[in-house]
Amino acid sequence: MDVPRSTGQLSERHRLAPATVSYHLGVLLRSGLVVRTRERHSVLYRRSDHGDGLVGCRSGQEPTRSAIRRNTAWVGDPGSGT
Repeated sequence: MDVPRSTGQLSERHRLAPATVSYHLGVLLRSGLVVRTRERHSVLYRRSDHGDGLVGCRSGQEPTRSAIRRNTAWVGDPGSGT
């Protein structure tokens, strides 16, 4: 989430219902892991500096592979039903 994206974009990208994405973005926002900005008629979300630190990268850098595996292992493959 280093690139700002809307709820709809995230929903399509991860093949999840918009309501599911919206709910989880709210949890991440309240936890300080993402920040929300408005661009014209869209609300965009991106990882916060605190979120960057947790995934092992600095602002503007990609997370390390080990950080990605560590932080996404519980998600599973969206196409596999797991």
